[in-house]
Amino acid sequence: MKVKPAIIGLALVGMYLISVFAFAILQAVRPSNQTNILDYRLDPSSRYQLIQQGATIFTFEYSSKCENCFDQKNFLETIANDYKNQVILEEILNETFAFSKLTVASMYGNRTFTNPTENEIFNAICDFMYAPPAICAAR
Repeated sequence: MKVKPAIIGLALVGMYLISVFAFAILQAVRPSNQTNILDYRLDPSSRYQLIQQGATIFTFEYSSKCENCFDQKNFLETIANDYKNQVILEEILNETFAFSKLTVASMYGNRTFTNPTENEIFNAICDFMYAPPAICAAR
């Protein structure tokens, strides 16, 4: 009599494990047409909704004449790609700027930097992300 409940239990555990692995495989092969790197500004209602859901929005304004901007832009894109579920990067080309300007906004507030360094960007990540990376604990 005790063999039957054990078989049912093992079958349920097996189905659970199969569903977990199937979900992971389907997520890995599913094409994603959504990106978190934008070349436009979000409208205020979308911005508010994303921030309320825990997103951190980086708005990077730069000029094509800016010498440091390419490195800053690449660093921000790396962050956005590493934290796709938390970071939205708005890249705004603005030829009236001599330097770059970065505005960081989240549920914890906002801050603006002129010609930000990698250290300032990293500190903003640690200060403003809903779930900052573990490396922030070591700073």
